[in-house]
Amino acid sequence: MAAAAALCPGVNIGSEKGTSIVFHTPRRKTSISSLYMPYRLGKIDTKRYIRYRIAMYLLLSLFAAAPVLKPCTNTLFTVNSVNLDPHVPLPGDKVALIMDYTVPVGYVTTGGTAKYQLTYNFLPLTPTTEPLCQNIPCPLGPGTYKNSSTVDWPTGLTGTLKTVITWTDVAGVKLLCLTIDAKL
Repeated sequence: MAAAAALCPGVNIGSEKGTSIVFHTPRRKTSISSLYMPYRLGKIDTKRYIRYRIAMYLLLSLFAAAPVLKPCTNTLFTVNSVNLDPHVPLPGDKVALIMDYTVPVGYVTTGGTAKYQLTYNFLPLTPTTEPLCQNIPCPLGPGTYKNSSTVDWPTGLTGTLKTVITWTDVAGVKLLCLTIDAKL
C-alpha cells in the first residue's frame, strides 16, 4: 500500500470507506464508488450521475459492432451498395436497409419470391417467404434501382443474428442475395 500511495500522491487506499479508493482534492472528497453507485452512499449527485451514465453509454457504443452486410455471389442482379441506417443500430432502433442494385439489360421480371432466413445463435428459424412484387415494383426491367425497407432492431436478445435475403423469379433463377451478420 505504501508503494501505491507513493506512485499516486493525493490518493489514500483503504481509508474511510473500507477498501475503496478515496481521492482527496482541495474542493471535495470523492470516492470511486460514489461515481457509479451514488445511492449506496445515501446521496445522489444528479449531474455527476447523469454524466457517468452518458459516458458509459458512449463507451459501450464504441464496442458495439456494426453488422456485416455482404452480397452473395452468382446472382443475376448486381448489388452496387447496401447500407444500414443507423450504421450501428442499438436495441429498439428503427433500422432502414437501403440497397442499390442493377438489373441487367435484356431481363424483365414479372414476379417471384422473396425469402428471409434468420439464424439466431446458430439455430435456424422458420424462413419467411413473400411475393417479390410486394417489395419491389413489378414488372422490373433493366436499370439501376434503390430499395429501402425498415424494421425494428431486436431488443432483449444477445448473441449473433444472421439474416439471408434471397430473391428468385418465377422460373427459380436467383435474382439477388444478401447476407447480414450482426452481434446483438
